Amino acid sequence: MVLTGYLLLVFILLCLLFQRPEQPLMVIVPLAAALNLWIYDVGFFGINLQKTQVFLLVLMPLLLAGYIKIAFHRKYYRFFPKPLIYLLLLMGVLVSISSYFNPDHAGGVFQYSSLVLYTLAGIPLTAHFLFHNRANRGKAPRTLETIINSVIAYILFITGCLMLTLLGVFLFVLIPGHRNGKKRRLLYHHIIRNFCRFLIFATVRKHKTINLTNNTFTRPSIVIANHQSFIDLIVILSLNPNLVLLTNDWVWNSPLFGRIVRWADYYPVSSGIENSLVRLKNKVDQGFSIVVFPEGTRSENGKIKRFKKGAFYLAEKLGLDILPVFLHGTGIGITKGEFLLKKTFLTTMVSDGITQEDRRFSNSYSQRTKEVTTWFRKEYTKFQKRCMTPSLMEGQMKHAFAFRGRLLNRKLKSLFVRENYLLKLALELEQAEQILHLGCGAGEIGRLLNMQLTNFQFIGLDSRKTSIEIAADMAAHDEHMTFMKPSDFNPDRVEFDACLVDVGRIRNDNEITHEFLQNLLERLKKPGKLILYNFDRDDRQEMSYLFSLNDFDNRGWQRKSANSERNPILIFRKLHA
Repeated sequence: MVLTGYLLLVFILLCLLFQRPEQPLMVIVPLAAALNLWIYDVGFFGINLQKTQVFLLVLMPLLLAGYIKIAFHRKYYRFFPKPLIYLLLLMGVLVSISSYFNPDHAGGVFQYSSLVLYTLAGIPLTAHFLFHNRANRGKAPRTLETIINSVIAYILFITGCLMLTLLGVFLFVLIPGHRNGKKRRLLYHHIIRNFCRFLIFATVRKHKTINLTNNTFTRPSIVIANHQSFIDLIVILSLNPNLVLLTNDWVWNSPLFGRIVRWADYYPVSSGIENSLVRLKNKVDQGFSIVVFPEGTRSENGKIKRFKKGAFYLAEKLGLDILPVFLHGTGIGITKGEFLLKKTFLTTMVSDGITQEDRRFSNSYSQRTKEVTTWFRKEYTKFQKRCMTPSLMEGQMKHAFAFRGRLLNRKLKSLFVRENYLLKLALELEQAEQILHLGCGAGEIGRLLNMQLTNFQFIGLDSRKTSIEIAADMAAHDEHMTFMKPSDFNPDRVEFDACLVDVGRIRNDNEITHEFLQNLLERLKKPGKLILYNFDRDDRQEMSYLFSLNDFDNRGWQRKSANSERNPILIFRKLHA
């Protein structure tokens, strides 16, 4: 009981220090093992504390916390090259094996030595798994929440698949009668739909369905949807039981859910759409709609890929309308190539149907494919902006900046207190193609803009080395985002549509001088925007410490923002070159 209370106290104190549960757990595990060995050797806590006891109870948690702090540092490979980590791990294994051949000393030197070696190797390996391996690829880190949520989701999914398989055996094998009976198939579809709805409820934060025309899927159609994740299948199937999926071979032959796919009459299209018309026509006659992901594969970055012609060929040959369904948040939950599921907000929008007589699009299915692709991309962009609420962005940002330090977490909290102003920034920069950001910090504003804007180039400047390193790491695979120090930036080669200035952050920046700013403003296009903001304080006087606001008013600049003493954003439009 005393040991449990002590470990709980250490865990709480370390959670306050790191502001995350992962690193405290990395301290608690070796500390608990060491204390158990120590209790086994010398007895329970005594009144007269020895030096070894003081070391274990006070110094060891501090040493482990410091070691973890180094292991999560950006330059940790200087301290922990991989050969050294694997050597320590191998030595721990050898020492553990040696204890079996030396039973007289097993309770002493060998056990303590193996514990030390495992700790020295295990902490950097865990840091690599959670953080560095992801940061090196420009991806968000793995967290305890995503690991637990993923384990729960996979257990539920596998259990559900096994239960659906057993139910299928009961319905289609054991019960006598016609196996392809319509009522029996429809009952199975209803059960699949309810199972999918339960999975969504158990594994995501929130799911919202927007049905613009209150479509009940009673009229068969070709349902097309964007494809970002494996979750797309579950979300689509949760909409209505009268749906049949077109699948690929690996789904059809899966040992886990292949039987379910066959009993539900989902159909593989590896042999070609042309050879499937008769069977699909039969399902349409039974009242089922056909679901097609026209991109053919999952999108890695959320952008809509070029549509293939199969769905539109089916619509033409079967005389069906096309029903667009827009999915948002599934790619955030689990992206292509990932296996961990993040809790997120899912939004599904069932749009207006596209009839065969719709004059917006060509009658030819080949030409209609291109035109619907263009239309779908535009509508999805509008839908995406509607879905990117401050709550969703805050969750993504906190996850992306996990293990980046307490100060950065505090900065994120202060940013989202200003959520209305963040949306205002995005609205002002909506038409900008090239954006320059002075005082970009660790790229927080840049990443928020990246969630809301499309087709823009972003350059962030900050003289703080640590901040720029973090921003550059996280944008390593975003070709349209660049971060650097002002001394490495040549403004003569760049023209931009908008300039963001974090006045509070550049206040003490020696590299961003008055001359540097004036040179940048000369490269601002007409009618470009200059946006000064200070989310840390609401002091308008700080806004003008490098800028004379009267000069802006008198020298060809138009002030757009209201003249308010409490407004943290000032916006100017450049009228003259």
